[in-house]
Order: sequence, then C-alpha cells, then structure tokens
Amino acid sequence: MTFIKRLAACLVWAAFVAGSLAASDADRDQIVLNDNRRVSGFIAYETPDQIWWKTTLNAANIAGRIALSDVRQMTYRWTVNEGFWTAGMAEFARGRYELAAVRFTQMADSGATVSERVYGAFKAGDCWELARDHVKAAEMFGRINQFNPKWPLPIPGKPSPKIKDDEQAHRLWLDARCREGMNLALAKKTEAATAIAEELDKRGKTLVRPGCESRAAAIRAALALADNDLVKTQNACAKVSFLPGPGFFEDNEIYWTFGIWRAEAMTTLNRPKEAITIYDRLILQGNADAFTRVRLRFGRAMARLAIEASAAVIPELIALDALPQGSLDMKCEARYQAGRLLLDDLNAQRATADPKDETRAQFFKEQERTIRLLLSGAAATDSKLDAKTKAKALLDTLPPDEAQPEPVKTAPAASPTTVPTTTPTKAASEPGPGKAGKSDLKSEKKSVKKDGEMQPPM
Repeated sequence: MTFIKRLAACLVWAAFVAGSLAASDADRDQIVLNDNRRVSGFIAYETPDQIWWKTTLNAANIAGRIALSDVRQMTYRWTVNEGFWTAGMAEFARGRYELAAVRFTQMADSGATVSERVYGAFKAGDCWELARDHVKAAEMFGRINQFNPKWPLPIPGKPSPKIKDDEQAHRLWLDARCREGMNLALAKKTEAATAIAEELDKRGKTLVRPGCESRAAAIRAALALADNDLVKTQNACAKVSFLPGPGFFEDNEIYWTFGIWRAEAMTTLNRPKEAITIYDRLILQGNADAFTRVRLRFGRAMARLAIEASAAVIPELIALDALPQGSLDMKCEARYQAGRLLLDDLNAQRATADPKDETRAQFFKEQERTIRLLLSGAAATDSKLDAKTKAKALLDTLPPDEAQPEPVKTAPAASPTTVPTTTPTKAASEPGPGKAGKSDLKSEKKSVKKDGEMQPPM
C-alpha cells in the first residue's frame, strides 16, 4: 500500500513537472537560485527574508518558501509580457517620468497580485520623485504601507511573539516607508515625515536592526535639507549606512538612491567639492545599472560646473547628450550648458584673434554652427526647466548661419483664368509637344518689362 501511495505521488509530481515544462517561461515567474537551479511558478509574497511561491496563480496554499540569500535572480512574468509595466518602462527609458508614473499607477490600481500592486506603486513613486513632484511620490510610496509588519514589537525582558504569515511585512515596505518620509520632508510636510522617522527609529532600536535607524536618519537629512541647514544635513547623513551587495537581501536600491540624493543635496547647499567626492565614490563602485551611471555622470558634471564654469566641462556634457539613457531634463540642461560654455569660449577667442586670419574665421563659423545645434536641441526639448528658455534666448542672440540657404519663396497659386508664369526651356527651333513656335516666344518677350520683372502674358 505504501508503494502504491509513493507511485501515485510520483505520478502527480511528474504531471506537475510536465505541465510546468509545457508552459512558456513568460507565463510564469522565474526564480534562479545561486546553484543555478530554477523555480518556475507564481510568486505569492516577498518578506525581508523569504520568497513564497505557488504552483498556480489562484492556488489557495503556498507551495514553497525560498530564502532570499539563496536567490540570484527573479523575473516576474509581467516584466516581460506586454502591459502597464512594459509601457511604463518604455516611457521611463525616454525620460518621460510623469507619463511613466501614470502607467505604473495604473498597474498598482488594477494589479491582480500583491507583486503587481507593490511594484507598480513603488516604481510610480520613484518616477514622481525623479519628476520632482514630492507630494505624489510620497502618496505612491505610502500605498505600500498596507503591507507593513502587523506583529507587535517585543517587550523587553519577555519572549518575542511568534509571527504569523499574514503579519509579515513586504520586502519593499521598509524602503518605501523611508522614501515616503523623505518625500514628505521635501514637500514641507514636517510633522508627517518626523512621525515616520520616529516610527523607524523605535523599530530599529527594539529589534536591533541598523537598517531601520539608517532610514530614519535619511528622513531627518531630508528634513534638514528642506530647511536649508547644512550642518544638520551633514550630521544626519553621517548616521546613514547602507550596504550594497550582489543579493536581494542587501540595500542595493536604497544605497544608490540615497547616495545620489546626498550628492545632489551637497550641490544644492553649495558644497560642490563634497558632492564630487560622493559621486566619485559611487562611480568607482562599478556595479550600477546604465540609468544610474548616467545620473552619476550628470550630477558630477553639474557639481563641477558649480566650481568652474569653463570649457573643460564641455566634453562631459556632450558625452551625456550622446548617451541613449537619461531624462529629457538632463539632456536639455546638458545641451544648454555645453552651448553656453562653447559660446563664452568662442567670444573669448574672438576678442584676441587677428581679424585678418581667414583660417581662424572659418573655425569660428564652425563653432557657431555647433553652438547653434546644441542650443536648438535644448530649446526644442520637451522640458520644463529654465534651461530651455535660456537656450532659446541665447540662440536668438546668434547671427544667422551664412552657410544655410535662404528659404525659398513660393509663388502665389495662379487663378483659373491666369496662365502660370514659366520660362521656356526649349529653343524656338525645337518646339515642344504642343508644336509651339516663334509666335509663342514673341508673346513671352512682350511680357518682360524693362526692369526684367516677369508678368503674366496678356
């Protein structure tokens, strides 16, 4: 009897495996472990320590739990199938953060699974933050608070309560709570931001988790920046410690986000040298994604401009404009600054150049064309930055390009009773298909005034 039960179990397992193999990878979530084993199923939930998965989307029970420390890669099916996520990422890649945020919000609103609702809200908050709309960013990050830890904090001296499955926080909850607090601080909602910082501080001290305290310090740094307080911002930043690493259990997301935020804060507070130091340290990490690398290079270029607005920064700005990644605002700012610096350098060279030097004069004309191209690109960018308006104003001060042909003036349309003015292309000895001869040429000659202006034949 035992043998029959085992055989039946094997047959059930074989049927499940066959069904898994028959299904396309795009129809299921994929989990790749550190030892290269692959789990194909449906991710039900992510805790700070585990991934829970099911064999079918609507299964009532969890099929298994995998430690995050054993996971090398996760791929959700909705990241590869056409839908709100892929549409949002397409807009994100073009630097259209507001449109991308709308797509991700639609995903958060209509998502059938926890993962779709959480990741949609998180990415929407990220986009609104990049678009500098801190109120909307805080709202989207705040949605994830419904997946907060619902178990009570342990009382000192008493055993810790056993945590139930429905009391577990989502893996992204802590980062979302931190980002919510920082955006509330930057939106001048001081009381709400302070309450979140105190909440994380208490949780960190009770559970002895430095990650909570670091995120509380990050919120206090944002509060200090909102008050334009350099000393408090620096002191709060010094208490923040995030550890990047190869696994999902590390602070990868918040590490890069806060690092760039801190460097931008130093630039805002007129400490560009400190900002460059932070940017250089982050760049040397070497494991950031392509979009983050562009943000680092752009931020460093802006900090360098705050120190020396010279032509030495131009190569960095032009290189940023040539890259496919980066937002429309970044490209607008980079084009304007590069054009402005090139124009300043050109004017300085012209002031000392020999006016009779034709070679130098030709070089100056080529430089003007480059400047005109950069400023035109900035002025035509779909951006709300002041750089767009400044680029247009600077472009209007440039003389017209001599090499560019004059616009062709089109003749007015002829009326039905008027014969169009044309110049004969055949000699009188070579009449065209209509057998026009010398009489036609005479009528053309009569139509020419003494001043050479052509008039319609009478």
